[in-house]
Amino acid sequence: MFDYVTRDVPELVEAICGHVPRWSTSGHSMGGHGALVVASRHPEQFASASAFAPIAHPVACPWGQRAFQGYLGEHRDQWHRYDTVTLMKAADEVMPMRIDQGSDGEFLSSQLGYDELVAAAARFKDRVRVARHAGYDHSDYFIATFIEAHLRFHACHLGVLT
Repeated sequence: MFDYVTRDVPELVEAICGHVPRWSTSGHSMGGHGALVVASRHPEQFASASAFAPIAHPVACPWGQRAFQGYLGEHRDQWHRYDTVTLMKAADEVMPMRIDQGSDGEFLSSQLGYDELVAAAARFKDRVRVARHAGYDHSDYFIATFIEAHLRFHACHLGVLT
């Protein structure tokens, strides 16, 4: 998936539309995890990243550990290359990010690593917006409520809107 998002999709889009100098990426849950990791590891390619209820610290949660073991094997040193919290802690600088989380999500306390993400993002407060929204869970309704704000966020960082 990593190569698909960073290489194959851009090649396909550029074959159809012409050169695209910078991209933005977004996702929900596991896709939010992917969006943040891909953009963090390729800042030259992405102008911004956003996520809805991302799995932000998979090396520290049961689901993430099972997934990493399945995809990456026992090489735990490789796991950290795909963990937003770890990448953010090691970064000197980050691209603009917007992360929205419902406070009523069933996975919030056990799987998402939200508190660790907030702590890691604190030193980038002018570049990373992390917000928790009361009354929302991990559902499509949550995404539908905030998708316009995410699209505007990306449009601003791509220079489409001011």
